[in-house]
Amino acid sequence: MSSGDFTIGLMTIITGLAIADMVASTHVLFMNRERVRWDWLALLAATFVFMLIVSSWGISYRTMANQNINPPLWLFVLGLSQIIPLYLAARASLPDAVDEGGVSLADHYAKHRRYFWGSIAFTYFMFVAYGVYVLGAGGLSVTYLSPAAQLVMMAALILRPNRRLHTILLPVIFLLFCYNHLINPMFSDQHWLAGPRVLT
Repeated sequence: MSSGDFTIGLMTIITGLAIADMVASTHVLFMNRERVRWDWLALLAATFVFMLIVSSWGISYRTMANQNINPPLWLFVLGLSQIIPLYLAARASLPDAVDEGGVSLADHYAKHRRYFWGSIAFTYFMFVAYGVYVLGAGGLSVTYLSPAAQLVMMAALILRPNRRLHTILLPVIFLLFCYNHLINPMFSDQHWLAGPRVLT
């Protein structure tokens, strides 16, 4: 096992726990569905962080798989700082329990939106900042332009509680993410680039 594969294993444990928590929360909601007031915005936010976590596996593979890497501690912690906030966002995306009075997913989203989007925005910020550090500011105009645009919109979601704004920006963020990741091969040997492409 290469050191890169070892690092991926650690990150997969963290993100795997995040997905397991989301699955458990979804199970609780379905089992108590008669007392759940569903909300499409909250479900879209949960779907977004779920897909973001899954896509992180592909990005980790393309950057570290089968490679002997030996980063200094600060760089290793920087990598973890992009993963751990995704776990926090996943934990906050859905309620952990449904009490006798029921639960409103819209209220849950409104209550935890700053924590949720703050966690994801921190991941995006570290991702974009590291890209600028490695590639220079010129790299931001190509590969990191879409993540940077999404980061700006996330800042608005953190600062503004207006639901109408969230119903506009969240679908835009989700569509940009899908454009960048949805049809791309997960485990290609080519490095990640924004936008759809065909890899052979």
